[in-house]
Amino acid sequence: AVLEGVSGIRLPEPSELALAIAHRPPPDMRFGLAALEAFLPAVSDTAAPLRVLAIDGLTDAANVGAVLRTASAFGVSAVLCSEDCCDPFHARAVRHSHGCAFHVPTVVCPLAETLRRLGQLGVHTAAAIVQHGAVFLDEVKSIPRRWAMVVGSEHFGVSDAVREACALLVKIRMAEGVDSLNVVASAGVLVHGFMEREASGSE
Repeated sequence: AVLEGVSGIRLPEPSELALAIAHRPPPDMRFGLAALEAFLPAVSDTAAPLRVLAIDGLTDAANVGAVLRTASAFGVSAVLCSEDCCDPFHARAVRHSHGCAFHVPTVVCPLAETLRRLGQLGVHTAAAIVQHGAVFLDEVKSIPRRWAMVVGSEHFGVSDAVREACALLVKIRMAEGVDSLNVVASAGVLVHGFMEREASGSE
């Protein structure tokens, strides 16, 4: 009862309860490119492989958590969250990440600015959109081993500022009559697709 009152989460099976304690870095170590470079020295090492998944304006905690789980499953180096994203350490996000929120380096940042800086460091930046002007993923033949992929909210997609900061706009080919996928499914398809294309990409 005490834990339910503190957490706000009802426990259907209190006997199966497990507790975890994690150190959360102070705000100045969780925000911006400096925080990302502190977590990942490979960001500044232009010869080092780098896989980054970014989420833009995603406010649903369950989706944020599931994206973190997807990132962990595919060995993504880090996840970037725009400043208007749901907190990746929100209780619901952590629950839907199945604990992966504590394993994937996650940084909140001004996303467009950070992507431009990553581009200057030799990172191939891409944004997933459904509108005209994007190439289909199956038309992309190769990807450098340093890349960042952005997915947006299901309601508004990737923001204009973030699109403009990316070198590539990409979309997933779908069956006729289907115009979109859940953001978690999209993230999985895109990350896996980019990983498959790394081998023949330039470094």
